[in-house]
Order: sequence, then C-alpha cells, then structure tokens
Amino acid sequence: MQSRILLIDDDEQVLGVVREGLERAGFQVFCARDGRVGLESARSLVPDLVVTEVVLPGMDGMELCRQIKSSGGTAAVPVMFLTVRSSEMDQIAGLSLGADDYLAKPFAFSELLARVEVLQRRKGVAASDATVLRVGGLELDRLSHK
Repeated sequence: MQSRILLIDDDEQVLGVVREGLERAGFQVFCARDGRVGLESARSLVPDLVVTEVVLPGMDGMELCRQIKSSGGTAAVPVMFLTVRSSEMDQIAGLSLGADDYLAKPFAFSELLARVEVLQRRKGVAASDATVLRVGGLELDRLSHK
C-alpha cells in the first residue's frame, strides 16, 4: 500500500513540483491550500505524513501542527514543515510544538525526499508496534480503525 502524504501550501508552484516529485517516488499525495482545509483533510485521511508550510491562510502551520499533535486520531502522524520561515527561532518553535522535521525554502528536492523517507521508516517501525493489533490472520489498525 502506498504511503499517503498530505501536502499543505498556498503556493501553487510548490504544490505542483513537490506533488509531482513525491508521486514519482511512489507516494500517494493529497493537497490543501489552506490551514483549516489541511486540518480537516488530516483528520479525515489520517495520512502517513503531513508536509506543511508555516505561512498559510485560514490557520497558520504552527497551529495546524499543534492541533494535529493534540488530537487522538492524528497525534502519531509525523509533521514536517517545508517553509519560507527559516530563522532559528521559527525552527525551535515548530519543533517544540511537535513537528518531526523542519526544512526551509528554497530546498533541494533530493533532500526533501530523503527526509520524507526517513520519517516514513521511523513511522513504519513505531506504527507497527504501537497501532496495529494482530490476532491470527486478522489485523486492526487502531489509528485508522481499519
């Protein structure tokens, strides 16, 4: 099954480039251009990773991250900031809120892809131990309820 990535950015060009690259790498990508829509999408999809800008209309990425990490259904979803906010204080604030990674724009796609793959490997190990209940041939994912 393909890993599902929710990409949230109000810059259409960034959405297009990152989406295309991630899809070529084998990921299923969902997009949102607004923080509130992104939060709704995260709650309904429960993606394997959220990649978000900090500067967003509707709800900024910091609040989005805080809400994703504080909700039982999405708390285990890794969040990566891909953002124009590159100061040390911004990075510390994002990581303190629970973000799993922080990458400033402009960025090299190869670095973004490497970071996405690392987060997916980490989530795969943690998720299989913490969220999947196995009994005989039956498996129940406690996060997605599937």
